[in-house]
Amino acid sequence: MKNSCLIVEDDEDFANFLKKALSYQYDILICSSIDEGKKHVIDQKFDLILCDYRVLDETPESFIQLTRQSSTNKYTPLILISSVDDVSIIVKLFDLGIDDFVHKSVTPEEILARIKAAKRLRDLYFYADKLANETERLKKLTFCDFLIGDSPKFLEALEICKRVSQTDAPVLLLGETGVGKDVVARKIHEWSSRKGEFVSVNISALPKDLIEAELFGYEKGSFSGATSSKPGLIEMADQGTLFLDEIGEMPLDLQPKLLRVLQDKKVRRVGGLKETPIDFRLVSATCKNLFNAVKDGSFREDLFYRINLVTCTLPPLRERSGDIIKLANHFLKLAEARFNLGPKSFSQRCLNSLINYSWPGNIRELENTIYRFYLTSTSDLIDFVLQKEEQTDFTGEFNLEGRISLIEKSLFQEALQASKGNKSKAARLLGISRVTLIQKLKKYGLNFV
Repeated sequence: MKNSCLIVEDDEDFANFLKKALSYQYDILICSSIDEGKKHVIDQKFDLILCDYRVLDETPESFIQLTRQSSTNKYTPLILISSVDDVSIIVKLFDLGIDDFVHKSVTPEEILARIKAAKRLRDLYFYADKLANETERLKKLTFCDFLIGDSPKFLEALEICKRVSQTDAPVLLLGETGVGKDVVARKIHEWSSRKGEFVSVNISALPKDLIEAELFGYEKGSFSGATSSKPGLIEMADQGTLFLDEIGEMPLDLQPKLLRVLQDKKVRRVGGLKETPIDFRLVSATCKNLFNAVKDGSFREDLFYRINLVTCTLPPLRERSGDIIKLANHFLKLAEARFNLGPKSFSQRCLNSLINYSWPGNIRELENTIYRFYLTSTSDLIDFVLQKEEQTDFTGEFNLEGRISLIEKSLFQEALQASKGNKSKAARLLGISRVTLIQKLKKYGLNFV
């Protein structure tokens, strides 16, 4: 079956020339007016469109715009043909969306070559848009990760956040590391009517000597290296939401300055004299006990009461056991889309071990575990089991060496399960030597034959 080609041309001789050059590859439809061409572009999908620059004394700008705005012919190669050589006109037409511009002295061989090039260009646009749309879809998919679930404590926390999102009240999110405070903070912003940006700042991730400059901004020459003025993250949140993650790590000497911004709704840059009015909604989060921090003097009491007009505690995953399978299946779908190793599913044995595990790292640990399972499973049935001895009581603090050993032991167990106990194959999966593997098995007391 031939491809279809629309030719918009009032010169009958040239239209026939094009038809003769293309008819062995295309079914040709010839229109002698711009208006007639528009009707066909709206009603029919074409594989190629050729249009003269002047058809019955009418230029094709509106025809080009309609073609590029239509869902059916947005990615159809569109070539303009004319005897006009005005560069300014040609540039304008490219900006409107044509893929090439050829002179009427074109030969049949040349027009075929230009069509081929135009088709490649339009294919690039198609795949670029497809990639962008898929990226956006995955962003939205990833964004709702931690809002999956229907456990009573979780729904109760979300209901509080949803109600308060319609106000300007500052919100303090409490909960262990990995429960999804950052995602809930963004959701509060989306639920609100604020038109500005959602600006997220992890206080613990900023070097202490840069926190002030990053938050409040600075003027040129205010310190060594300040070669130009820069607005702070607080200014960037104007008309939007400022999310201060790990606010318990805010240096004590900066807390009064943040308090003044919250009270006066004005911000002054480092080294500046002018105060800039600012309107933002504050959402804060911490896994620390701020009550104790206030008692020991590491967190100001007046700032504490300013930021927690509304407090919402997100439950740990171990208190949401009914949501674990929903989250695990969601992360599995994300893994399939991200890593493209084909569809996989969990065995019942694997699901049972996920439910019975304590998840000290909460949803973030579950996400990483599911990705690891997906990547290391050699069949489409994921049959890994989290051992009970891998569980640890979560206290809000981390022993780095202990956690690394825990993860390492889990990886060795998964590799051995995947290789059905074949040490050489397990070593290859892990990217280590067989000798190193045997040493690690002895270290962790893993007895595989």
